[in-house]
Amino acid sequence: MSEDYSNEIWRPVVGYEGLYEVSNLGRVRSLDVRVRCANNATRVKKGVVLTLHSDDTGRMGISLWRNNKGKTFRVHTLVLNAFIGPCPEGMQCCHWDGNASSNKLENLRWDTQVENEKDKDRHGTRTVGEKDVHAKLKDWQAQEIIDTTGTTSVSEMANKFGISKQVVCCIRSGRTWKHLPRPVDIRQRRKKYDYIKLTPELAKEIMRLKGVLSGSKIAKMFGVSPMAVSSIHTGRSWSRFTGDLSKCRDKSSTTTLLESDVL
Repeated sequence: MSEDYSNEIWRPVVGYEGLYEVSNLGRVRSLDVRVRCANNATRVKKGVVLTLHSDDTGRMGISLWRNNKGKTFRVHTLVLNAFIGPCPEGMQCCHWDGNASSNKLENLRWDTQVENEKDKDRHGTRTVGEKDVHAKLKDWQAQEIIDTTGTTSVSEMANKFGISKQVVCCIRSGRTWKHLPRPVDIRQRRKKYDYIKLTPELAKEIMRLKGVLSGSKIAKMFGVSPMAVSSIHTGRSWSRFTGDLSKCRDKSSTTTLLESDVL
């Protein structure tokens, strides 16, 4: 079905007056200009409706030229600047129907980022998980990271998928990839993880190393988290087995140990 251009209104592109115009239907055209030819003569270069291009998010853009210098603009910005005015501070372009490629004036408005985010929820256009152009993981990979909480360490999953430990922690804690299902016992699994890997004997050894090695090095030695080491050293966990050690440790003997003696 062909577009109806009978009610199309054209206005100069702000900053490119006399060179380009933008319409209330989201089209951009160049104007007739006189150009100089190679033989030093001049001719009129007829204006045309320009072809728009879209980016990865579906937003339409156009390159405009002035004084032999090109610059790319998003079409919705050209339309709003020409028909509504410059963008107020703290606001951005919003599409009423959620279609980023539809740049008709009636579909555009300046509004806050909060309202723009609400639009995404109303339209169902919010990109989550692997649909996000910046995502480094597929949904199934993030799901595996979630499902292995309590059975596989953060470091192992980070190495497996080539991501940072922080990314793994964010996924498992629910700060990111919130749309994926999570096991009902995930908190209990995360809480019990370090206890599964330790025994009373190992907990005692960790207590003996307090003050000899840093918490992070001790954690690496025993394959647990630094938080688990801190909990043992402060008596928040395994105190039933390490309580006497905490009270009776011979500080003079532990301070003479060298780091090389325990590595």
